[in-house]
Amino acid sequence: MATMPVEQGFYVTSPFGNRDGEWAGMHWGTDFGHDGGSGGYPVFAVKSGTVQYAGGASGFGMWVTIDHPTEVGGGYSVYGHVVPEVVPGQWVNEGDRIARINPDSSTNGGVAPHLHFEWHRYVWSQPGPDRLDPMATVLAGAVWPGGAPVTVTENPQGGEPMSEVIYGIDISNHQPDIDLHQVGREGFEWVIIKANEGTWRDRFCRLHIDAARTAGLEVGVYCYVVHDASPDEHADTLNEVVGGDTSLPVALDIEDGSGHDVGHFHRVKEAIERRGYRVFLTYMPSWYWRDRLGCPQLEGLPPLWTSWYPDMDVDFASTIYERSGDAGWQGYGGLDVAIWQFTSSANVAGHDRGIDAGAFRGTREELHELFTGIPAGDKDIEELESMRIQSAVNESKTFEAEPFFRIQDRTLWEVHKMLRLTLQMQGVDVDKFIQDEIDIDNGRKQRPAK
Repeated sequence: MATMPVEQGFYVTSPFGNRDGEWAGMHWGTDFGHDGGSGGYPVFAVKSGTVQYAGGASGFGMWVTIDHPTEVGGGYSVYGHVVPEVVPGQWVNEGDRIARINPDSSTNGGVAPHLHFEWHRYVWSQPGPDRLDPMATVLAGAVWPGGAPVTVTENPQGGEPMSEVIYGIDISNHQPDIDLHQVGREGFEWVIIKANEGTWRDRFCRLHIDAARTAGLEVGVYCYVVHDASPDEHADTLNEVVGGDTSLPVALDIEDGSGHDVGHFHRVKEAIERRGYRVFLTYMPSWYWRDRLGCPQLEGLPPLWTSWYPDMDVDFASTIYERSGDAGWQGYGGLDVAIWQFTSSANVAGHDRGIDAGAFRGTREELHELFTGIPAGDKDIEELESMRIQSAVNESKTFEAEPFFRIQDRTLWEVHKMLRLTLQMQGVDVDKFIQDEIDIDNGRKQRPAK
């Protein structure tokens, strides 16, 4: 038996599971709403347990999470878009009031006021099999606060949440020991990692990439553009640092030391793209664009990863964002803002001296599309990348499809280059030879008699 997290009169506005339409994709919790508005209504503990987090959280504005002991059946509950009324470490009993629904969309993660409730199998878990449907598990047979039996229906009007603010960080060799699993547990969902600065290599880059992927974060890397290294030197250094992993999206970091030649920035981008990478962001502070570059047009570069800080006070990322207003979302140079770095002073994973944090406004599917280039709802590519390929030589061996395809692509490219060079050394017009073979295969020519 458990107690509903909201009082009688609430209904399900968005259930757990895949959603269609504009909000297509997996919804990893259950949303509850109330006729006339949900803001200010109390939120209750579904079972007894110890409060683990109560405060700022990515996408929620603020949240409360509770770790439930085995004596009450175990599990972990998450209450998002709320104003906490408890503190970490506090013991709460089933049915105790723990929060109220935040009525302010400017501080609740940018959504219409509602409760987002999640149930995790054992401990806090990244989206996946350990996040369970609350209505089919912990809330099956639950009672309303006060003991009345529950009959919950879905909103007949099919209410949909608004876009969320999804927080992330950027890191470099200055954070060599950052615990990226803890970063994920604190609600951050993406990370952009320094790879190089011209020909300088960040020796922690690969370690950070591996840890971020294991933690389930969206991962990108950035190349700090300098004025005294050539485009090819930038691209070759980046490629060496990340080990030729072209699945990583690349951001250009343009700031002090990058120079004033916008054409140089374009040429660095093109050099990186020639090596098979997708350049997805342009980090360029608005002051640099205005005061150092003279407000040039930036068409042809990817969307902005801008920076503007309201202050330098160390605090939780979501708390800093709440006092930042909307100034950082204004684009410039003909580019829109995709990510706003709104602080260098976020308290993240125990780094209480401050870390760069940024915000993305949109759905998780749109965030995934930004980092991967896979359009929201395009599951075929993701399923293909998640496959395992059986070896044609040893049937007991299998390979992950995504690196297998990358290795195969590189191998075919190398074979093509070597074969082309060999034929050219023998005086063969390779392009004419290939076109003749295509024409013969399609019946447009006859093969010459020997």
